[in-house]
Amino acid sequence: MNKKTKAGFTLIELLVVVLIIGILAAVAVPQYQKAVEKARAAEAITLMSNVQKAVDAWCLANPTAAVEEFIGCPDAEDGKCNLLDIDVESALTCDQQNGDYCRSKTFAYNAYGSCDDEIEIFAGRFKDGDIENESRQYSIGFLRDSTGNWTRYCDGYDEDLSYSKPICEGFQNGSL
Repeated sequence: MNKKTKAGFTLIELLVVVLIIGILAAVAVPQYQKAVEKARAAEAITLMSNVQKAVDAWCLANPTAAVEEFIGCPDAEDGKCNLLDIDVESALTCDQQNGDYCRSKTFAYNAYGSCDDEIEIFAGRFKDGDIENESRQYSIGFLRDSTGNWTRYCDGYDEDLSYSKPICEGFQNGSL
């Protein structure tokens, strides 16, 4: 008597494999989104840190100067802000006609203030780049007081997004 061997998987075996893949995907996708958002925030922090150093150098040279805008400079004739010793505008899209934000693909940036009062460097993460409607996911920034001390802040994070609050907390405590 010849017995035929089965060449394939049963329906139950296939369903178990699909179920395992689904569980792994349900765990992995949110972690992937958090990692991508952390990388985006790190990019913004790097740019803001460079602006922060340039602001410190500028304030050393101009201790009582008052400036509305450090990034974008909407009143500049050539559309460039020549106050800081770095060219952040070449890495950003600065639309002088439509507000004071300069934009990257994922963030809107601004820096403004006065050396003898306070200066704020701001990066806002907006949903689908929609700055005009203030659909903010979170905002991170550096705030310089009149003595030159910098503090970090994060606000406006969206409670519905699993990555917004951890990024804000990581930024504020310096671990991001």
